[in-house]
Formats: sequence, structure tokens, C-alpha cells
Amino acid sequence: MLQKNRHHKRNYNVTENILQEYQKYALQNAHDILIDAKYLLEKKRYSRAYFLACSAIEETGKAYISFSAQGRNLNNQGIHEILKKSLENHTHKLVSAFFCWVRMSSDPKESIKGFLDIGRHLERGREKSMYVDINDDNSITLPSDIVRPIAAEDCIKIAENCYTTTKAYTSTNEPDKFTSFHNKLFCLKNEKMKTLFNAANFWEYLLAQVEKDGQNIDFAKCIVTYHDLFMGKGKEYKEKNS
Repeated sequence: MLQKNRHHKRNYNVTENILQEYQKYALQNAHDILIDAKYLLEKKRYSRAYFLACSAIEETGKAYISFSAQGRNLNNQGIHEILKKSLENHTHKLVSAFFCWVRMSSDPKESIKGFLDIGRHLERGREKSMYVDINDDNSITLPSDIVRPIAAEDCIKIAENCYTTTKAYTSTNEPDKFTSFHNKLFCLKNEKMKTLFNAANFWEYLLAQVEKDGQNIDFAKCIVTYHDLFMGKGKEYKEKNS
């Protein structure tokens, strides 16, 4: 008999040791996937190279989520369940992969712009780069028709930047000390997070905050504040509000 919702029923214990191992092996796997992605790029297998690059980004995101969670109260079983869902959520993993890149950048605003150039396409492109799809007009989409060579190359470069900065940051820093903003962000439902990250004016808001705070930017505060002041009230951010 097939198991239903297998990923959401695993009962492993979340401990600091488990998170440290998960962080280590997720980073190693991201590195190995990148090697395969580069090989496929050389062989002009662009859609497959793109897919693997997206997968490497997600593995890097899992490593950062595991690193960050080591600063939480792991005696709280509610934290365990939220963390498990975060490790299985595409949006959470993709966004988490970019945190260290931005934090270590001498120009965080430009780093975020670099992410925006391709980041919002990664989640949609990941599936289309691997699987045949049917469009609303009954046309068939083939992976080989979707991914251009430059898109595959750029995605690999982004995956590599995410990997190298996450590895460097997590090896030289301690996990964050969590504020009320971090706790609220951690508890936001996946659907709300996906809606928020797909909102164009959220990124305008984030860029304005980076312009103001630079490397001292608090991403958790930015996301929660945008949610509470704008998305949660059905309002759109305008630059004069920053």
C-alpha cells in the first residue's frame, strides 16, 4: 500500500547534533550536485543543468535552515514540526540559500537585485526544466524548449555563490540569537510566505530597507514588518512609507 504524505509523518527527533549533521551533509550534497550540473552544462544538457542547479540551491537552503535552527529552543515540540516543514518547503529553502550571500556582500542591495533577476523564476522554472507540461492553451511544453543556455549558466553561478557564501558564513559565525521577529517569521504559514515572496512590492520594500540598513539588515524584521503593515492589511508598499 502506498504511503500518503510520507514526508509530513516522519517522527525523527530534532536535536542540535542532528541539525549539525544535516547542515554538514546538505552542504556536501549541494557541492556534489553542482559538480554534476557543471558537467551537464558542458554537455549542453541545459534543462537538466538548470534543474540540478536549483536543487543545489535548495540543499544550500536546507543547510542554512539547519544552522539557523541551532539557536532555537529545541525543547519546544512545536518548533520541531515547523522546522520539519521548512526543510521540505521549496520557497523556504530557496530564500534561505541567499541569506548568507547577502550578509557577506559588500553591496547587499546589488546582491538582492542579482537574486531578483532570477530568483522569482527559480521555483517555477525548476519543475518546467525537468518535466513535460500542458499549458492552458493545450500546447505541450518540453524542458528542452524552456531553458536557454544562458539561463542554465546563470543558475549555476547563483547556486555556486549561494553555496560558497553559506559555507563560509556558517563556518565562521554562530547561529543567530532569536528575537520576536524571528519567532513570528518562523511561524508564518507556508502559503503566506509564498504569497509574500511573489509580491513585487515586497522586493521594493526589501531593497529600500537594505539601502537604509546595509549589512546590518534584519531580514526577519523586514519580512514580518511587511507582512503586518502591508500584506496583512491588504495594502501595497510605496517608497514614501519606508
